[in-house]
Amino acid sequence: EDGLGASEFLDILKQSSHSASAFRRDRQTGRIAMTVHGAKNREFDYVFIAWPFQVKDNELFKRKLLYNAVTRARSGTFLCVQ
Repeated sequence: EDGLGASEFLDILKQSSHSASAFRRDRQTGRIAMTVHGAKNREFDYVFIAWPFQVKDNELFKRKLLYNAVTRARSGTFLCVQ
């Protein structure tokens, strides 16, 4: 089997968000987890996108959603596709 299964993907996200909150020094330099919709009209230095294997809706919606996620970054984006 190539890639990650859904449960492995969710486990990685949970571990990452726990580590980010457990070791964060202050809210200014910490990591923030949110949906793409929640990030609209905001910018961040770096953006990590966890894109699931299946995204429900039509192709145009998915393209707009991914575009919105990628363009939140000022310096860099890391895209992780399940």
